[in-house]
Amino acid sequence: GVVSLLQLERELSFAEESDPAADLEDETDWWLMFADMHLSGNWAEDLIKVAESQIGYTESERNYVVDDEWRPKGYTRYGAWYGIPYGDWCAMFISFCLYYAEIPESAVPYNCHCNEWIRELRERGLYRNWDEGYDPKPGDFVFFDFDMDEKAEHMGIIRDVDWEKGWLFTIEGNRYDYVEEFVLTMDDYAIIGYGVLPENPAYDPYIPVVRRNGVVEIPPETPAPTPPTWDSVLDAAAGIKSVNITPAIEASWVTY
Repeated sequence: GVVSLLQLERELSFAEESDPAADLEDETDWWLMFADMHLSGNWAEDLIKVAESQIGYTESERNYVVDDEWRPKGYTRYGAWYGIPYGDWCAMFISFCLYYAEIPESAVPYNCHCNEWIRELRERGLYRNWDEGYDPKPGDFVFFDFDMDEKAEHMGIIRDVDWEKGWLFTIEGNRYDYVEEFVLTMDDYAIIGYGVLPENPAYDPYIPVVRRNGVVEIPPETPAPTPPTWDSVLDAAAGIKSVNITPAIEASWVTY
């Protein structure tokens, strides 16, 4: 009919405006992106650090394909890395972050679909339903069911938790076509469950971390505190906030 022809014409015209060479990236770009990032071996810290570095990234508005409902699906580095450059990318964003945080698939499965990821996490004992009383922690995944069909449509990384206010701070990709931080309440109706990020069994803050590319990162040294040097009783008293002293007080009264 006339309507279907008009739809086809519009779709073809829209698709022809896309530039398939725009905004492309490859593995070299991604390794250079993280080459100078210090990884501690603490998986939660490293995952959050990688995710934070991606805040503000937006899927391409110049390089896209058009789906069956005429919606543009933009190219993303996360989809390109996973092999689905124009796919919905909230899960692929987290898989990308896991990979560049150097958290192996042997510890946490990677996936490009929220529900398949939940299934794999369940098989490894790493999934918690929202009603199990689990206390989420930074580095965990949070899954969302917006249309209440008991299937997850979206997921994010928990950046922080405020137990006093009951807030979750998240980093999410593709909620609104970009990577951004969000704040939501723990009783948000859409939260369906959590993916548990395990601790790195080999983590030791004093042991060097060997990166995937062979680079050995020496943990930064924490300088030993320098003991105060006091030249007089008055100098000593000035370093003790709870003591009021006058020159008339004997030196033996001051506790060093």
